[in-house]
Amino acid sequence: MLPGLRLRQVRERLGPTYRDVETASYELLVRGSPNFIMHISRLADIENRNVVPGLHKFYTLAALYHLNPLELFRWFEIPIEECFGDGINFQVPRTHVAAQPSGLRVPLRFDPGFDRVADGGTVGHFEGALKRERPQHCYGYIGLTDRTMALLLRPGSLVLVDTEMREIEVEEWTCEHDRPMYLVERLSVRVVSSGTWATVHGAASIVAVRSGILGFADGS
Repeated sequence: MLPGLRLRQVRERLGPTYRDVETASYELLVRGSPNFIMHISRLADIENRNVVPGLHKFYTLAALYHLNPLELFRWFEIPIEECFGDGINFQVPRTHVAAQPSGLRVPLRFDPGFDRVADGGTVGHFEGALKRERPQHCYGYIGLTDRTMALLLRPGSLVLVDTEMREIEVEEWTCEHDRPMYLVERLSVRVVSSGTWATVHGAASIVAVRSGILGFADGS
């Protein structure tokens, strides 16, 4: 069914007229943009000529018709929930902080070396497995050309970053696997470096890594 027709059926089922929708949309001016206003002519074009609404109009329709915005996007063949899955196929060379994925495909069985999926290993898909437990957490992606910590943190890795940890820890560690890694930003060139170790030298606290610490990187 055409999306415009579906929207018309929803409106008719709910009862508001074109004028009612336009009048109600003016209440959304509190959101700060006149683009939320749904004029009668635009609503008629959407319903009868299948004109694709802009982002602000999508919001207006979802709000006034009590629709799930993701479902409304699907009516117009825009699979928002697949955005991360499509984006992961476009791998970039530089490390960066980006939006969290809604799910992740991970191997369920590894070989003893833990460096590849075991022969015949099964790959599982976990929906919602990467939800942030705390608001200070964000996700980082290690660029394909970033080999700063390649032995422990491979290019293409996904890391969880604690943005509240902005000081270098000076404790002793039993091995390199226990030592914290940091995601740092080189402000001079506006790029983000991968997880790296950091050391503080002397009373002046001179940090022996690039400046602009974003937080602790937990390899995932």
